[in-house]
Amino acid sequence: MNSRTWIVICGQVRNLFELAYSLHIAVAARRRGVVEGVILSTWLGEREKAAKLFSAAENDGVYIVESASPAAWKEQPRDRTGPLYQMLAIHRALEIIPDDSYVLKTRTDLVPDCALHFLNILERPDQWIGRDALLNKERIAVLYANNALFFDICDTQFFGHRAKLLDLFEFGVFADAMTAPYPWHFVSETRIFGQKYLRGSRYLSFLSSIIDMMKFIEVPAFSLATDSAVLPQILLGAYATYYAALLRDFQLVFQGAAVEGRFRLRDLFTPHGRFCEEPYRPGCALIRLDAKLRSLAGAAPDRQDRNASRFLALLEARRGASADESADRFGTKDVEELIAFNTALPEERRFLSLPDEAIRARVPRPKQHRREFDLREALALPDGEFSSVFVQKMEQGATIEAAAYQTFEAVAQRGAAEQEAAQFWLELAAHYGNGPAQDATQMPRRDFGEARQQREAWLNQRFPKT
Repeated sequence: MNSRTWIVICGQVRNLFELAYSLHIAVAARRRGVVEGVILSTWLGEREKAAKLFSAAENDGVYIVESASPAAWKEQPRDRTGPLYQMLAIHRALEIIPDDSYVLKTRTDLVPDCALHFLNILERPDQWIGRDALLNKERIAVLYANNALFFDICDTQFFGHRAKLLDLFEFGVFADAMTAPYPWHFVSETRIFGQKYLRGSRYLSFLSSIIDMMKFIEVPAFSLATDSAVLPQILLGAYATYYAALLRDFQLVFQGAAVEGRFRLRDLFTPHGRFCEEPYRPGCALIRLDAKLRSLAGAAPDRQDRNASRFLALLEARRGASADESADRFGTKDVEELIAFNTALPEERRFLSLPDEAIRARVPRPKQHRREFDLREALALPDGEFSSVFVQKMEQGATIEAAAYQTFEAVAQRGAAEQEAAQFWLELAAHYGNGPAQDATQMPRRDFGEARQQREAWLNQRFPKT
């Protein structure tokens, strides 16, 4: 039964009952042999809120990771830092978990009925999608996906292989969120996974950098109320990229019958419709049934729905072998189409947050169609080059702590004018174990390799294997 699965509970101590319930369910699953270990990943200072509960959890075999929250984030608005804290807490836990392991991630502040659902699949392989489907190293299992907000994919509970989770993390978002004047452009509803897709798709990257996300939420449903509206190519391309990623990298736990008949684009956005379940928030619904989502791959469009035909064609191209080279091409005419579409909407529905001239300035030159968009550079952020240094070092294979410290050294050469940015990179390097950075910030040293050894010794002492 033991599939080398670990439960990770992440977050602050907000509700003692819910945290105690989450810990109880996780510890009980470990005792039954369903999972190998349990980690509570939280922040320094949270233990004082529930000292007895923390001690009891440790006595019951819960390994607690307490992280220092980066000082530079503390003064930032919550909409900038929320996904960053989530990402950081999860990654600290993943550094402790053995390499070839699966991870069931849940939270401290929600009654974990969803976590129970995943555990039931592990224990009862005849139910739902089955245990073999859940233990898929290529896909992350979630309970729902949002139909309108790009990559708002269940930040509360999900199940996936450790290597897959690490592959989808994008640490360049740290710097972006620190300096961006429009936080929605960088961390809006990305819920941990989105940044890699934003960097991998010019449609998503371009669109997310020029729209007001909150105003955009209701636009598709509003626009498709009649069959006469035709969505711009850029919008359809962004949704095609989104659904292609869902089909490739994710699976939804609930099962159901595939959608039959001709496909209309409005089916994607109609609550209680053919593809969508109950509303999630105004303008959004949930996709719950895996078979419904998979049926998109072979859907036939309604001949009178031009949107449906264009969307399915873009979806097929995005899922094809040549997607990286050709699926995301667009130019001035496509941008003009987007501007005209936005202008035709009622004023309260218009979603573009930049003036027309700024949008056109973002259109790539014809011979640069494969160039990756640099969102920070497009918004004329003064220190955007430092984020590029960090991402480049990561892509060259450097560890997070090494890339962050090398970026700090590059920033520090600019002198006092970049003191705040330098401090951010220094703290990030220290947080991930860089010795010189830890000395400079007076952060207690903690080596991840040593932490793993401590974990193994600790588990063997309290729970010797028989």
